[in-house]
Amino acid sequence: MILLHRTVETGHVRESPRAEVDDAAIRRLRPLVRRAIETSEAVALEPSPWSITAAEHGDRLDAQCWRGDAEGEPHVRLAVDRRRRTLDCRMVGISALRPTEAAEAAIEAGDLERCIAWAWIEGAPACAAHCSRSGRTARR
Repeated sequence: MILLHRTVETGHVRESPRAEVDDAAIRRLRPLVRRAIETSEAVALEPSPWSITAAEHGDRLDAQCWRGDAEGEPHVRLAVDRRRRTLDCRMVGISALRPTEAAEAAIEAGDLERCIAWAWIEGAPACAAHCSRSGRTARR
């Protein structure tokens, strides 16, 4: 499976295969993303330095990520479309970090974005139902 991963500010687009994301990372993130959705509160993505808030809108996930505590403008905003298999990312607050921290955060964010996207796509009940109807097995 492929996810089309786009950085909105630059227009850069890349294909992000599911195989790029370790199964253990998906297992670790899935309940954290679900908790962020269900509680509408920031959830620490430990052991990483990132926090997330998220809202689910049918086949779409909107999430905000902070490097550190969830205060002020998010460092990254992302939108995942489960049906289209797209991930749109905005690095809105990365520039507010110290220069040495910003470069590292930008690299981390790219990995984090696709990990969050795949964790949500695979953990969503609609995906499990679709995969079972189509004869495919959802990766768990």
